[in-house]
Amino acid sequence: MELTNPRPIFLNDPHGWHWFLTWKNASGHEIHRVESNKTFATEVEARTDFRNREAELFSQRHRVD
Repeated sequence: MELTNPRPIFLNDPHGWHWFLTWKNASGHEIHRVESNKTFATEVEARTDFRNREAELFSQRHRVD
């Protein structure tokens, strides 16, 4: 199964900025999704939250117990 390389999507709706990241398989079906837990006043805050969350997820994935 070949996975696509995900890119974050940043959206601004009436409630504020938020982001999500999805992984899809070769047939285009979503198999995993990570999204922001809250909305943000600015796009900069949303992008900062994404970078922090990405670093946290990366460190969890590569942690050796």
